[in-house]
Amino acid sequence: MKNLSDEDSWKLFSFYAFRDRKENRAPSHLIEMGREIVKQCGNLALALKTTAASLASNTDLRKWETKHRQLEKAVIPIGEHDPVMDILKLSYDSLPAHLKACFAYFSFFPEDENINCEFLVNLWIGEGFIPAGEEQWDMAWDWLDQLVQLCLLQPWENKEYNLNDEERLIKYCSIHDLLHDLSIHISRENECIFSVEEVSTHTSGVSGWCRILLAKKDVNDNAISSISHSCPVYLCTFSLSQNMEITSIPANLFTAMRGLRILDLSSTSISTLPASIGKMILLKVLNLRRTKIKEVPECLRHLKSLLFLGIHWNCKSIPAWISELKCLQHLECERVDCMPKGISKLASLRTLRSRWLDLSIKEDEFMTLEDFANMTQLQELWLNINHEIELKKMEEGVLVQLTKMRHLSISLKLQSNFPSFPNFQRK
Repeated sequence: MKNLSDEDSWKLFSFYAFRDRKENRAPSHLIEMGREIVKQCGNLALALKTTAASLASNTDLRKWETKHRQLEKAVIPIGEHDPVMDILKLSYDSLPAHLKACFAYFSFFPEDENINCEFLVNLWIGEGFIPAGEEQWDMAWDWLDQLVQLCLLQPWENKEYNLNDEERLIKYCSIHDLLHDLSIHISRENECIFSVEEVSTHTSGVSGWCRILLAKKDVNDNAISSISHSCPVYLCTFSLSQNMEITSIPANLFTAMRGLRILDLSSTSISTLPASIGKMILLKVLNLRRTKIKEVPECLRHLKSLLFLGIHWNCKSIPAWISELKCLQHLECERVDCMPKGISKLASLRTLRSRWLDLSIKEDEFMTLEDFANMTQLQELWLNINHEIELKKMEEGVLVQLTKMRHLSISLKLQSNFPSFPNFQRK
């Protein structure tokens, strides 16, 4: 992309720096300094956006003069050094500490990845970035929005598939390649992130400090086996995602990962998990989506700190012992059709996502509509209604006590018109 013209550069800068003002008009005392800052950005769109966003809603001329002085130092190229990266680094440096940690975490994802915002928020919570408390989830989403407002992140909606309206509401985000490079640079500078290959060949200095361990694409079983004896001591996050050549996990791989908080095994060809995973009592996030695991492993019942559990459509049932995971907030089980009654004991559960979830009308081992009505923390629920009894209960308002619900998806499998449910609107 070619550099913008001077006038277009000023328009773009003004849009992000003065977007809260009428017609994006700059205050008269900031125009001259604003024009100088635009020149320092070299008519580069990304530099203009991030710089302007970092000054948005700030009309203190001294702050603008400080930014100008910082840019003067940043744009002096040394050899092949890219001054644009220094400009982007200034935007990072101006972030508060909590947002710096969140931004650096984008190094977890591959380049050009379409990032599921919900999963990202769970990662931040699992890592301990977000203070614990009832408002933890909302705070995480607020921090995500702040990064968007600062033009460090680009949000979008999933509309590329022919899905129903509810599915399209799931938010995704992406990050510019240069900003992604910056997140990697920051993480590596702080000795936080390394690849499996590096740990396998350079254990000295890496094993003590690495915090995030990633497997690059096309890693195989042999490469995974080689790190079982050189695992970083303070490892918090481990990902083998998007490596379909991985078919098994060594039995001793997780033995030294007692402090692990996040484990992402999605998009691999594994069909079983070693029992040692049950010893990772601090684990918060476990992603098993798009694997070949056909039933929820028994060893997971020991993960009492688990907040997020994602399993693939191969798993058609949820074990009754799932009720022992008292901290669980998000359960994603794509094709489970019945839930054991114990699920209603999960007082912290916020999201229960399964497109095939049918209700029971009998007082047996599966959940009825009344059981779901007692889960007052639920914010998202997908249900299929197959019986007139359930339909009548819905019409009578059996779910009205779910006051925190934000997304309720109901699919009728009856020859009946869609009723008007009290206190709910059809999505």
